[in-house]
Amino acid sequence: MHEPQCDVTMKNCREVIPCVLGTNLAGAVDMDRTLKRRFSIGNLTLRRWGRQKIGAFTLGLYLYGQNNDLVVYGPINICELRVHGGKFTLKGSERTFNAFCAATTLDVHPVPRENSSTYALVTGASQQRKSLKE
Repeated sequence: MHEPQCDVTMKNCREVIPCVLGTNLAGAVDMDRTLKRRFSIGNLTLRRWGRQKIGAFTLGLYLYGQNNDLVVYGPINICELRVHGGKFTLKGSERTFNAFCAATTLDVHPVPRENSSTYALVTGASQQRKSLKE
């Protein structure tokens, strides 16, 4: 399903927690906590107004669909993560452990089929830190 582009611009917003609900998201993304660089994922683009200071200090992700194959690079903090099919990888920069998953919810649902490859993988540096696998 192809959804129309959604652009969100924030002004005079000191702190924000973007929560993204996506279906079959694929590719790699990173989010600058100040939104100095725009943040794009799926059909959403999140940006700040001019030089306004923004604090996007954490991110919630709700991923649905068997074709999710999303990689999120640090520095980032994931506050809530739900994976309903497909793959998700959270990867910190080498030797920094700057990708955090301090999730109040970490919810992984397998796709109901034989030999499902549904998983969420949380890594830091070049070492695997935590892995959830069906």
